[in-house]
Order: sequence, then C-alpha cells, then structure tokens
Amino acid sequence: MSLAAVLLNYNDARAAIESAERLCAFSCIDRVIIVDNKSTDGSEMVLREYVKNQNLNKTYGTAGGAKNSDVTTDTTVNSKINTNQESNINAGGRVVLVENERNGGYGYGNNAGVRKAAELGMDYCLIANPDTVFEEKAVLTMLSAFGNNECGNTGNEDALNDDVPDDDAPND
Repeated sequence: MSLAAVLLNYNDARAAIESAERLCAFSCIDRVIIVDNKSTDGSEMVLREYVKNQNLNKTYGTAGGAKNSDVTTDTTVNSKINTNQESNINAGGRVVLVENERNGGYGYGNNAGVRKAAELGMDYCLIANPDTVFEEKAVLTMLSAFGNNECGNTGNEDALNDDVPDDDAPND
C-alpha cells in the first residue's frame, strides 16, 4: 500500500519545506509532492533548490523502498508534466515538486498533486495543508482503515479529468 502526501504551496516556501521535512520522517509516506500554485514571491525557486539539495542536509526514514537520496523536480504546464524541462532530476524520487503554470485555486493545485501521485503509481494520496501538524499514528490509522475497507475514498475520479471545468471557470 503506497501513500503520497500532497502539499500545496502559494507564497510560503518556508511552511511547505517545514511540512515536507516532517512528512519525510514518516515511514508510511512513500512520496511527498509539493505543488507550487504559481507563487509570486520566488517560492518556486526556493522549492526547486530545496528539492535538489534536501538529501544533502537531512537523513530521512524510507518508505516503500524509496531511498532517502531520491528527489525529483517536475515543471508542469497546465498541470501536465513537461518532460522536456531540464529541472527533471532523479526521476522517481521521494520528494517531487510540481510547478503549476497558473494559480487555478485550491482544488486545481491539489488535483495537480493527485495527478502526479497517480502517475507515480501511488495507491493513496493524503492532501495536507503545509501548516497542518499531525502525528504519524493518525496516518497509519487512516491507512489501516482504507486497507480494511472500513471507509471509502472522498475523491472523485472525474476531478482528475481535464475535461472537468477548473475552479475559476465562469458560472453560467
């Protein structure tokens, strides 16, 4: 059972990095996906540097066979991965940065992270605000409940479909 944590960032790279550090310490989390939702304060550059260098600064536990030195940066255009970008390093890494071309709102940003988790083959996805702090035991309890079919998902496969209108689409 694989799990990715999605962190949505907008103009607060410090909080996203602090949250990623906490989540990387959880043995039950296989990938941490940071989505920069078109920040205007230079966050994307700070996050790129963090993702490239985080393995030099910390030693993390490993989950699902992920190596603590694995990092990946993806540049995203309209939330679709552009593999021609030079910023794509160490494909398959534990920490991934997805950069949205525009800020389409909370749902749009999180959906970009969920799409990336699906591309990485993750079974489950935890959407966590960067300023949320919780214990690993809570995540393990949630995974156990999902594994025992004690609860269902709260998402909708259509939410990942590009044909579904974005959050900022005009209402008729």
